[in-house]
Amino acid sequence: MKNFLLLILLLASNVAEIFAQAILVEKVVSEPGKLIIPYEKYQFPNGLTLIVCEDHSDPVVNINITYHVGSARETRGKSGFAHFFEHMLFQGSKHVADEEHFKIIKNYGGDVNGNTTRDRTVYVETFPSNFTETALWMEADRMGCFLEAFSNKKFEIQRSTVKNEKDERYDSPYGFLMEVKDQELYPKEHPYSWSTIGFVDDLDRADSNDLKNFFLRWYSPNNACVIVCGDLNTNEVVAWVDKYFSGIQRGPEVKKQSLRKVELKENKVISYSDANAYAPLIYTTYVGVPVGHPDEAALDVLTYLMGGTRNSPMYKKFIDADWALGASAGNNPMSTVNHELAGEISFNVVGYPYSDIPRLQKMLKSAIDSFGIVGFSDDDLERAKTNILSNYSNGLEDGSTKANYLSSFWYLDSKNADGRSLNLDDDANRYRNLSKSDIVRVHEKYLTNKFSSTVIITPSQIVEGEEKPKYQSVNPNAGYTSKIAEVEYNGLVGRPTKDNFDRNLRPQTKEITSVKSPKVDKRILENGLEIWSTYFDETPRVIIQMNIEGGRLLEDGKYFPAGTADLMAEMMNYGTAVRGSEEMEKELEKLGLSMNLSAGKTGLNLYFTCQKDKLDASIAWLEEFMFKPRWDEAEFKKVKKRSKEVSKSTLTNRSVGASNAWDRIMNGDNVMGTPLLSDDYDKVSIENCKAYYNANFVPNATKMVVVGPLTAEEIYSKFAFLSRWQRKNISLLMPSIPTKIVTPQIFGVKYNDAAQSDIYVGFKSQPYDFAGKFFQNNIMNFALAGNFNSRLNLKIREDKAWTYGIRGGFSPAFKDLPGTYTISAAIKAGATDSAIVEIVDELVRYKNVGITDEEFNFTKSALIASESLEYESIGQKASYIQQMANRDLPIDFADQQLKVLQAITRDQINVLAKTQLSLDNLVVVVAGDLIELQPNLEALGMGKVQMLEPNGKGKIKYLKAGETKLPRKKLDYIPPADLRK
Repeated sequence: MKNFLLLILLLASNVAEIFAQAILVEKVVSEPGKLIIPYEKYQFPNGLTLIVCEDHSDPVVNINITYHVGSARETRGKSGFAHFFEHMLFQGSKHVADEEHFKIIKNYGGDVNGNTTRDRTVYVETFPSNFTETALWMEADRMGCFLEAFSNKKFEIQRSTVKNEKDERYDSPYGFLMEVKDQELYPKEHPYSWSTIGFVDDLDRADSNDLKNFFLRWYSPNNACVIVCGDLNTNEVVAWVDKYFSGIQRGPEVKKQSLRKVELKENKVISYSDANAYAPLIYTTYVGVPVGHPDEAALDVLTYLMGGTRNSPMYKKFIDADWALGASAGNNPMSTVNHELAGEISFNVVGYPYSDIPRLQKMLKSAIDSFGIVGFSDDDLERAKTNILSNYSNGLEDGSTKANYLSSFWYLDSKNADGRSLNLDDDANRYRNLSKSDIVRVHEKYLTNKFSSTVIITPSQIVEGEEKPKYQSVNPNAGYTSKIAEVEYNGLVGRPTKDNFDRNLRPQTKEITSVKSPKVDKRILENGLEIWSTYFDETPRVIIQMNIEGGRLLEDGKYFPAGTADLMAEMMNYGTAVRGSEEMEKELEKLGLSMNLSAGKTGLNLYFTCQKDKLDASIAWLEEFMFKPRWDEAEFKKVKKRSKEVSKSTLTNRSVGASNAWDRIMNGDNVMGTPLLSDDYDKVSIENCKAYYNANFVPNATKMVVVGPLTAEEIYSKFAFLSRWQRKNISLLMPSIPTKIVTPQIFGVKYNDAAQSDIYVGFKSQPYDFAGKFFQNNIMNFALAGNFNSRLNLKIREDKAWTYGIRGGFSPAFKDLPGTYTISAAIKAGATDSAIVEIVDELVRYKNVGITDEEFNFTKSALIASESLEYESIGQKASYIQQMANRDLPIDFADQQLKVLQAITRDQINVLAKTQLSLDNLVVVVAGDLIELQPNLEALGMGKVQMLEPNGKGKIKYLKAGETKLPRKKLDYIPPADLRK
């Protein structure tokens, strides 16, 4: 007996020793009927916070490492450091080699990413649960041992990558809007006055010591929270975090920022021209409140009431009255992760190209001011609250969403009045408890007779042969230095970890937990409608998706002109024969119901989602929506006009022009190869739409997917009205096969003075199959272009720093039509021809030499393990089943794919590379500054650059076999010096 008691005491002392470093400071448990994320929170002596949320619904774990540092912690003249450093932290640490962080996680089937905002930086990982300890070991190595692996080469490559990212974001319609808005709204000393990505000249002036100091100042355990959610054992996670993170020394103290309140002392207006924009934009901002402020929820509801729906004053005044293409309002529009220190209330209007801008400005000011007079009803308020609250249950659907909420609650230090940490239900209560007087009060307090800052962007005309007019980014803090600001970076020294274990030893990964695909029930009604469903009760939400085969493939040009399906679907979104658009919108809001019909090239897609307790009433609406459409001539004219303008506006976007040209070359002059253009809509009448609906809105072409807390029997009972839907025969107009490209050819789309080129490289490939050659080809492509550590991404992004990212793969077409192999990237303009050479060279090498043993093992391991991540959320399950339904796949198709993946050999992959990489048929499309690029592109040997319009139109000359050649890298090829720099 004494020995037994001694054993118990020894075990107890060991457990106490294991958790000696961690103190449990909070435990939250689920409560029936409440939106609660359960978790345990621990504090460590070095200041690290750990939050653990145990959930065994899927064999998946999500890790979120949040550092309470974003661009708001930067000093003037050194913008962009927080975001730059996020990139650097993926470049390896002392015990994890360069590029290995992505590779190790991917090898075990996981995904990894990071993002930086004004207020915080997060590193997120999702992976099969057997990888949890290894993931924590890697994250600890980044936090504690990053500087030992820092190098100037990595620094320079990531500096170029960040600049590429900025070019990709900003060289687009309205790309500089947020930068200009922030400079006008905030004083230049306020950290929100510069964008998170920073100014290029600040990045150019930065040196490696600046980045090292930024790490030493902000990347420490006392400024971080480790959040782990999913299929885990809490005690194990606490022990692992204790082991790997406790030896990391505390950094300098991090105090909560305290800034002077932002004030506008006058109305400010700034205008500039944008050659990428099609229509003018007015963006007006008032000073609001930070996230968590007592008035934040009321302002959210206020802006929803003012401009969030078709019943809002802004929609009626601008869109319904046909003054503008778009109009909306928002509170803290950059989301909660960007407004810790200051808030913004925004209103924006997108006019027509010919709009009278001063008039639109006056109308916007009138809409904002008059809301306090016109007001709103109690019913309006309840509908707004219901609609906002309907989104809260989404926070319980998957581990990554839970982790994101917990991350925000931590770094914002969100508390209830009684001192408890905020949870989802507490956050939702801020909206539940709002009264009408709250909304009236915040309108009066923050908008009535208050100053605002307005940015006006007007389209600029491009003259052939002249430089494209551009907004010139101005850094008001260029070269600024401050000894006071630099004090906190003085005297920073490295903090070596103090460990009682060997960090070189990577943890042994446990055996992977097998995952089962969702259990699917399939039934076919007598009218031919197929209903596919699966039970999912982790959220009270129900998702219904319908695909009605046909879409533009049923447009014959006579009875149904091009654009008929699109306008018919859009018209059905604007009310029913029983109730008009305004009444319909009100009823949907009351139910928290989201319902929309859209048209594509091969089908109509109906999306429907609501809470289960509102399902019966929502189904009644679905029936009315589907079978009692409203054909209002006045509404039709408005819808057609907006569709025409939107079609024109997309063509100013370089990526759209590249995509249109690629589709035309790959698919030909048919529905699959041509976009809907403004002129197409002119030929469509409301009678065409009615006729299309009557002939082609049929059950026997419909695949319906239902996911939610409903049994199959409940589904067939509740949706019994669908059995009365009358079947009709339809005939699809299958597109013709385009002329085959038989020799390498190059095409161009002009976007003068573009900072980047959007390129497509590829060829026509084989039709879809779920386990045959098409499926196997994507296994083959994984190491070449199918993941972050692929050959092409490591070369073009990580080695050359010519792009923010490059990706490629085999894409399926409709039914048994041939698909395409497509590699795409946005490339630094001056490196366009060099990048094409490198891409083709790698394609040739992979085709001739094949995959390495290391790449082969990585491919199989990563793809086999990644299945765990495919079915975690309700949306993932719905997409998985929709794919199964649309292609009539067997219920066990995922199991069959797994068997193929497990059995495939390296020799088989090399045969696929040899036979399926059809480089003799290679096509290159470049959308960019062709005036500058054309000579170098034509020197590649693929013939003259054939020019196509942004809409894809233009003459295509099909060259004979052997007339051209592949561009190849010379043995002594050296990129120009400016590209290497």
